[in-house]
Amino acid sequence: MNTISISSEAYNNALLYAKSQNITVDEIVENYLKTLVIIRPTKRELPDSFRRLKGILADVNDPDDERLNYILSK
Repeated sequence: MNTISISSEAYNNALLYAKSQNITVDEIVENYLKTLVIIRPTKRELPDSFRRLKGILADVNDPDDERLNYILSK
């Protein structure tokens, strides 16, 4: 167990909320901190729309290829 310091006002507001939700202030803080880890992934991932494009130009070696030029112009 670790201790954190917050203002009395913030604690009192959290305590009122916790009572209304039938949970503890500890649970509020712990659950919130867990959401921060989920929201901020350790590595950036490409959107699905980009991942679907993977490999579509793998066989293109000609810089005059219409597919390559079309995609590069976007």
